[in-house]
Amino acid sequence: MVRRLLIEWKLPSDWSGKEVINCGLGGYPCFKKIEAAGKPYQEFLLKRFFGEDISSSSSTNSSSKSKEEEEEEEENEIENKEQRAKYEQKRHVRLVSGKMDDPYEILGLEAKRWDASDEEIKLAYRKLVLKYHPDKNVEVNDDAFKKIQEAFDTLSDPRKRRIYDSTDDDDSIVFPSFSEGDDFFAVFAPTFKRLSKWSQKKPIPNLGDKKTSIDAVEKFYNWWFTFKSWRDFSFLDEFDIEDAESRDERRWMEKQNEKTRKKHKKEEQSKIFRFTELAEKNDPRILKVKEERRMREEKEREEKAKRQKELQEIAQKQAEEEKKKKEEEERRRLEEEAERKKAKIEENKKSAKLRNKNRGLIGKNQKITPTVEDLELVISKLNLYQLTELNSCLLESDEAGKLSFETFLSSIQSDLSEKRSSEKKTTNLNTSSSPWTENELSLLSKAVAKYPGGVTDRWEHISAFIGTRTVKEVIAKTKETKFVPLKSANLQATDAFERFNQTKKKLEKESEAQKDLEKEQNEKEELLKGEKTVIPTKTIEWSSEDQKALEKALSKIPSTATDRWDQIALHVPGKTKKDCILRYK
Repeated sequence: MVRRLLIEWKLPSDWSGKEVINCGLGGYPCFKKIEAAGKPYQEFLLKRFFGEDISSSSSTNSSSKSKEEEEEEEENEIENKEQRAKYEQKRHVRLVSGKMDDPYEILGLEAKRWDASDEEIKLAYRKLVLKYHPDKNVEVNDDAFKKIQEAFDTLSDPRKRRIYDSTDDDDSIVFPSFSEGDDFFAVFAPTFKRLSKWSQKKPIPNLGDKKTSIDAVEKFYNWWFTFKSWRDFSFLDEFDIEDAESRDERRWMEKQNEKTRKKHKKEEQSKIFRFTELAEKNDPRILKVKEERRMREEKEREEKAKRQKELQEIAQKQAEEEKKKKEEEERRRLEEEAERKKAKIEENKKSAKLRNKNRGLIGKNQKITPTVEDLELVISKLNLYQLTELNSCLLESDEAGKLSFETFLSSIQSDLSEKRSSEKKTTNLNTSSSPWTENELSLLSKAVAKYPGGVTDRWEHISAFIGTRTVKEVIAKTKETKFVPLKSANLQATDAFERFNQTKKKLEKESEAQKDLEKEQNEKEELLKGEKTVIPTKTIEWSSEDQKALEKALSKIPSTATDRWDQIALHVPGKTKKDCILRYK
């Protein structure tokens, strides 16, 4: 602690360096001034301020040491002095003989080289001048002093020193290879140290050791990945501009040399970048961080997979519960539907029995004389409750049965009339437009055949095919006329005469059917006229068997059949055509 204070102590105002006689390697004595540093300066300060002698303090400190250790230290000190003397003697011989060409070695700075400061270069030069100047040392030749002067000129000029440093130690910088098991820091640290001498940026980060923080390591590699070198490759120039014979040739040489320098600079930058990548790839600190990150990510993936599995299990469980719930609801629905169907079947059976009973009771009731259509209308439209009510009224008395029947009949007829009136209003609204022409009806017939049921946007296509009618008008007209389209075979026929014959035959069949319908209508009108003029003398009795036979014949023989009422009279025994028509009316 005392020595540190002495070293940092301000230089006394009355200090004057002592001059002592020093004998150099050449054997000639010279005066040497003691600077304000080192052991002599510490002795001076100790005597001045503390009244102590450094030699006595050192002896007290070493008194505790054993004699063997003291003897060993003395032997090492003597050995180091002998080695230093031998080294200085060899260096002197090489310099005088002209075998020393390295400026740093000439000035004695081969250990520091490019790290040597300007002050150190000047101090080393002054020491050598005092020792090798011809005026100071006559035995030394002028060549040694010239080499010292040339070395100082090279290292004191920044441009010349940069050029020399660009070539210096170039062969020793070899990018090492790295294999598993090698000491990373021993392999890469020296190379980074040698490469850092060409850096433009200061300060230069250190590679560190295993205890260096990861942030410092990342900063180190980021610094080297953006490494910028001041190295001058002019020593590799292809042309010497001093040999140029003209200005143009000199410019051309400079341009070619500049291309060469850029090329070498780019190659060096690429080598340093690849070397840094190799170091980063094998850095145990980064590998450790990557491994930790990999383990952390793997753990996160496992936890995520575990959470997903749990969620899937929960979702699967919910889906199974939902499925069971739906199956239970479906089972209940099917059971309820089966019960409803069963109840409906029972209701239909009861309704059928009641309908048959009510038909028989109405037939026996002398005060009720309905037509077949009215009877079937009431019987078919009433539900089970209404049929039960009608049956109870029929069983109660003829008057009650008649009243109940007429009430139900009027109610049903009023509902039907309202429905027909609403349909008629709708039809009138749809047909309120201008009447259809023959050409439009023909186009409608063709369009209905061309676009049959099931075609997408069928009515839009038909409306577009006609061109003069909307979709609503087309639908209304088709329903109104109950239009039956022509067969597709007729439209696809290629022979015009064949299409003509098919159309002609169809028209003939339609005309014959129309004639039969007109004939039947005339017969009905004549029969009705005869009924108005002829007054029946007696009422024809119809039994339940006759009524059933008539109903069966009406449902069996269609209204379009020729001589329909003649065929119906044949199915009802004991009744004529006229009797059947009167019973029907």
